[in-house]
Amino acid sequence: MMLSSLVRFPLIFISGIFVPIASLQGVARVAVYCSPITHLVNGFDLGLLGSAAIPLLPGWAVLIGFSIAFVLFARIFHRRNLMKGL
Repeated sequence: MMLSSLVRFPLIFISGIFVPIASLQGVARVAVYCSPITHLVNGFDLGLLGSAAIPLLPGWAVLIGFSIAFVLFARIFHRRNLMKGL
């Protein structure tokens, strides 16, 4: 739980919830686009407000890509722990 909080809190702050993506520049803007929470929030903005900073299809592609990557990592770690007997 502690590890997930250490990852989740910085992602929330760079996701565009508190600061609009259009106002960010440089490294901050690159970090925003690397966050899966940004693309989720962007989809909600598009659905609720009718406008978004990122087009819908690239956002969905990024979310699906992150989902596949995380499931594959979880599968690898699960198999490794099963072999250790944990």
